[in-house]
Amino acid sequence: MLQTKSPVSVKGVVLRNYPGNAEVLLLRNARKEWELPGGRMEGDETPEECLARELQEETGLLVSVSSCINHGVLTVHPPHVPRAQDVWITAYGCHLQDGAGAPSHVTLSSEHREAAWIRVDALPGMGDLPDIYKTSILKWKHAVDIRSKSTACDLKLIRSEVKPSQVAASKDGPGDA
Repeated sequence: MLQTKSPVSVKGVVLRNYPGNAEVLLLRNARKEWELPGGRMEGDETPEECLARELQEETGLLVSVSSCINHGVLTVHPPHVPRAQDVWITAYGCHLQDGAGAPSHVTLSSEHREAAWIRVDALPGMGDLPDIYKTSILKWKHAVDIRSKSTACDLKLIRSEVKPSQVAASKDGPGDA
C-alpha cells in the first residue's frame, strides 16, 4: 500500500480589540467554512516567513509571527476532495505590526469568499469553523491574556515600589546612588 505524506498548512491567529472583547480574523474558503489565514510553505521558507507572506497576500495585513501555539490534523471530506484527505495544521500566534494601517481593514484576495472579525466568545456556537482552529484561537487568546495581566501586574509593582526620591537618584546614572 502506498502511503502519501499529508500536506502541511501554516495558519495564523490574529486578534484585535484586546484585552476585553477580542475578535479574531477569519476567512471563508471555497468549502464555505471559516478558516484562519495562512497556507503552504514555498521553497526554503520558514513557517514564520510563510505565514507573514500568506497573511499579506490573503489579507493585506502586515504581521509579526510569534510562537507555535497548536498543531494537529484537519480532515477535508468529499465533495471538496475525491476522498478524505488529512492536512497537517500548524498554528502560530500573530501580532498586527505597528503602522500596518487600520487593523480592521482587510484587503481580501481571490482565494477566499469573505473576511470577518469574529468575537472569540462566539466561536463555540460556530459549526462552520473546524475545531482545530477554535482550539488554536483560544490558546492564543489565553497566552495574550496572561501576557497582558503580567504586564499590568509588573506596571503596578513598579508604580507601588518606586518613590519620587528613587527616581531623582536614578537620574544621576548607574552606580552613583
